[in-house]
Amino acid sequence: MLLTTPQELRQYLPTHVIESLEPLYGFIDNSEHDFLLEKIGKPLYAELTKVYDELIDKAMDAVEQDSLLQAENYFKEALRLEPANMRNSLLFSNLGTIQRRMGKRKEALESYSLALNKTPFSVTMLLNRASLLMEMND
Repeated sequence: MLLTTPQELRQYLPTHVIESLEPLYGFIDNSEHDFLLEKIGKPLYAELTKVYDELIDKAMDAVEQDSLLQAENYFKEALRLEPANMRNSLLFSNLGTIQRRMGKRKEALESYSLALNKTPFSVTMLLNRASLLMEMND
């Protein structure tokens, strides 16, 4: 199952709910954000964030068009662009789902595992990884 982006979640949940949940589930690591912001400055950081968001949007559009290889490439590019981004656990989970659909089970397992490194208590990610492991044992 593909996870929704924070932008989509914000359409359905009040901001104060998302802000209170994010730290609990490890979506935010302020030390990484502050370090990057300090090193490259606000204007460049804003541009980096814009490109990152555009890559995610392109990846989701590619998924909707069933262009899985293209979506995989967009997600990987976003992950390379901002390796410390707080939303990367969602990207790794979505990447794993795409790889799974493409028959790349080992890569999908690695992506799900990387997603769980950042959000180890995510039920959806745990279920995705567990069901993939069951498939791989068949």
